[in-house]
Amino acid sequence: MVLKQYILTILLAANICTIGQERPVGAGSAGMGGSSVMLEDLWAAINNPAGMAGRSYVSLGTSLEQRYFMKELSNYTLAAAVPAANGCFGLGAVFTGYASWIDQRMIVGYGRKFGQRLMTGINLVYIYQKAGDESPAMHQVSYKIGAIVNLSDRVSLGFATFNPFGFYYKSKPYATLPGNIRLGMAYRYSREFLLTVEVEKEMEHSPIIMTGCEITFKELMFIRLGIRALPVQYSFGTGVRYHRFLLEFSSWYHQYLGFTPQVSIQYDIR
Repeated sequence: MVLKQYILTILLAANICTIGQERPVGAGSAGMGGSSVMLEDLWAAINNPAGMAGRSYVSLGTSLEQRYFMKELSNYTLAAAVPAANGCFGLGAVFTGYASWIDQRMIVGYGRKFGQRLMTGINLVYIYQKAGDESPAMHQVSYKIGAIVNLSDRVSLGFATFNPFGFYYKSKPYATLPGNIRLGMAYRYSREFLLTVEVEKEMEHSPIIMTGCEITFKELMFIRLGIRALPVQYSFGTGVRYHRFLLEFSSWYHQYLGFTPQVSIQYDIR
């Protein structure tokens, strides 16, 4: 118990230091080991704008994640996708924090198809941070770009990169905004089975490998499994579609810290 409390304290401090980094959102991604680049779902509006290029109807969603059941490490997310004539616009908002620390992200983006093989997208990301009541607020603005290439009916490659060149607006000279890149591959064995492999690299950290799979039952029920390394973490999830609603649940499992549950609700206007 003492060890767990000690580790949780370190995580809380680390969470403050790493706020501003791009993390995938949505229970679907979490259930597949954190893989997000190759998923063409609503949460692509935040994770990889290229993934929403093929959407043909309006979708609204909200997601809640609570790391290791600590309210101080909770993430709240809102997302919307609105199709346009030649693509799809995406909107997103992510809130992380508690009384002594606030981190908010506002995202607006656009994804578009070029032929049958290529999808691209770009996001403009605004970040607001404030520590305590007396410290000044900090504002940062950067961008994310992404693409997905369908090599065949079964195999796709993609990437999403946030702040890749380190050029961004910051209201304070001491502010830092780490850049990262995600490279992914998807193999769709059939309409019912999807396998993804993804590598994430941040500027100052070692690469992280993620792999996940999704099993679909008549597009009404989903089962997901995933592994993330290193360190090794396991994840699982499920989803149920009822008419225009999609309810998804997932959880990470850490051998020392326990579970990190996440739930997402989506409404489609078709």
